[in-house]
Amino acid sequence: VNPAVETDESVRALGEIVARVMPYMFYFILLVGSSYLLRSVAAEKENRTVEVLLLSLHPRQLMMGKILGLSAVTLVQLGIWLGGGMLILNRGAALLDVSSFTFPPGFIVWAILFLALGFLLFASVMAAAGAIAPTAREGNQVTWLLIIPLMPTLMFSQLFVEEPNHPLTLVLSLFPFSAPSAMLTRLAVGEVPLWQIIFSLAGLALTTYLMVVLAGRFFRAGNLLSDAPFNWRRLATGWRE
Repeated sequence: VNPAVETDESVRALGEIVARVMPYMFYFILLVGSSYLLRSVAAEKENRTVEVLLLSLHPRQLMMGKILGLSAVTLVQLGIWLGGGMLILNRGAALLDVSSFTFPPGFIVWAILFLALGFLLFASVMAAAGAIAPTAREGNQVTWLLIIPLMPTLMFSQLFVEEPNHPLTLVLSLFPFSAPSAMLTRLAVGEVPLWQIIFSLAGLALTTYLMVVLAGRFFRAGNLLSDAPFNWRRLATGWRE
């Protein structure tokens, strides 16, 4: 058997592992991490802590403080996970007797940008839900809005390995709510045209900015101090001043 062929197959096997694991890692970082914000806001509403906080803080200052604080924790968590993941991959490469697995040049920078913006996007949606939901359990209904765009990346991870430029993977990597997971999975397993990366990042940044502004409109005393039950109509209209 040609050793070069065995090496190529081993490297491809490592690439497949990356493509399958990374979407789950992003899923937990984006969705589970941002869910903490919803629970935090809802808990402060339930125990009336928010009434004390609003005496010294503007509602939008409270929202941004929570989002930025949790974002910093998430970036640290991301660094730990990526570092641990690289150690595991390098150990796997040693066991397979192939060269150490390396991400494409610039991957870490793109990963930080996409995941930071993606987390802000998801956290702003969760913050808005927490502001109008009397309990975290009711606010968790919004989670389904965020799970749906993340699921295709999990379901079609094999497609990202075999055809990273397939129309489906392209659409998922350009759509803002799935871009943090899909684009980084594509970047990890193959080359992606620079214009697609820039276009995806710009769309994600614009969507994130709009959602943060919109979430800020939910963070007002009328919503934070209300005990009204959560419903989809309130989610659609709660941003109105």
